[in-house]
Amino acid sequence: MPRPHIVLRLRTGWSYDPRARCFRKEGAEPFRPAADLPKHARIALQVPALAGKRDRTPDEDALARGLQLVPPAGTRLPALLERVAAWPCVETAWIAPEPSAPAR
Repeated sequence: MPRPHIVLRLRTGWSYDPRARCFRKEGAEPFRPAADLPKHARIALQVPALAGKRDRTPDEDALARGLQLVPPAGTRLPALLERVAAWPCVETAWIAPEPSAPAR
């Protein structure tokens, strides 16, 4: 079962560099969010195949701006969401709904 997580949509022009663990925008200083994150939190691209692709379509561009922030178990998601939503690279952020199985 997936762990609770936060979904992020980056502002236009921003991207996430998983190797450097920072957000980048041309002409801006990289933003490193480590101080705002709980220890062992992971940031993952929603569509990793689009990360280095050039000449993306507008739809691919929108998909490439999606990320998931997976904090360790026990993290208070509302408090973390408040911090993440204030990052300069984030257009919008929300707590992902919990998945549910269909009724039998």
